[in-house]
Amino acid sequence: MSDKTITKFYEDSFPNSKGIVEWWGGFESEQVGEREYKYYGLDNPNDNWNKEIAELPEYKDMTYKLNKQGYRSDSFEDNKDSKQTKFLFLGCSGTFGQGVPEDMMYSKVVANHFDAIHWNLSRVGNNSEGCLMALNNFLQAGYKADKVIIQYPPWSRQLFVDENEYVEFHGDVRSEKHRHWIISSNQQMNIWNWWLITKAVKGVCLENNLDLVEIIVQKDAEKYLPNAIDFLPYYYFMGNKKESEMFARDGVHPGKLSQELFAKAVIDYIKNNKKQDPVLDILQNPLF
Repeated sequence: MSDKTITKFYEDSFPNSKGIVEWWGGFESEQVGEREYKYYGLDNPNDNWNKEIAELPEYKDMTYKLNKQGYRSDSFEDNKDSKQTKFLFLGCSGTFGQGVPEDMMYSKVVANHFDAIHWNLSRVGNNSEGCLMALNNFLQAGYKADKVIIQYPPWSRQLFVDENEYVEFHGDVRSEKHRHWIISSNQQMNIWNWWLITKAVKGVCLENNLDLVEIIVQKDAEKYLPNAIDFLPYYYFMGNKKESEMFARDGVHPGKLSQELFAKAVIDYIKNNKKQDPVLDILQNPLF
C-alpha cells in the first residue's frame, strides 16, 4: 500500500485548513523521539502548566507519542487487516488526552478493557464537522472499526467552508469571515447545525454497519441526544475534589480522576447498551 493511500483520509479531511490546526501547533513541543514530543499545544511550561500537578510522578515525564499520520493512536495501517477488535475514537482535546499520559487516556483504558486496538482520530480544538469528515474519509480509505465512540465537541466550534479552503473557529480563534457568518452569531443555528452533524455521523455508521457510542460535553445537549453518555458530571461538577485529581498537567483539561470516571462510564455503557431504533430516535427529537 502506498503512503498516499495510507494517509488519504488525513490529507482529504483538512485541505487548506486555517485556524485550529495551525493555531494549536504554535507552541513549544520539544521532540524527544521519533514522532514523540514532551509538550503539545497548551500543555507546555510557558505559563500554561499547573506546576503542582506537573511535578506529580504520573505527569512529570509524560510524552505525546503520535502515529505516522500525527494522531495519538495505535498505528492505522499496521492494524488495518488485524482480526483483533478495533475501537475508533473521535473528539477534541478530552479524547485526545490533552495534558495526561497515554495510559491515563479514557479511550486507551476503554480499548484495553475490551482488548481492542486503540484507533483515535481526535484533535485538540476539534469541532463536530471535523469529526464527521475524519470518520468519513477514514472509512473511504478502507478502514473499518468494530465500534465508533465519538465525543462531540461543543456546538460553538464550527467550520466556514469556501471553494478552496475551510476555516475552523474556536473561542480564541476569530476572523472576518467568522464575524459575518450567520451561523456563528445565532445560538439556535449553532444547535441545529450541531444536531444535523450528529445525525450525519449516525447515518454514516448505519450505512457501514458500525456500532456507535455517542458522548456529549455540552450543557443542555442531553435534550437533543438523550441516549448519549454525558461527561459533564464527571468533570465540571466535582468541586469537592482536589485540583490534582480533577485536572490534567495543563490545569485545564480532564485529569486522572475524570479520565477514570469517563472510562468507567463508557465501559458500563458498552456492556449494558441496547441498540436504539434510529427512526424512533429522530422522531422523538425536539428539533425534528
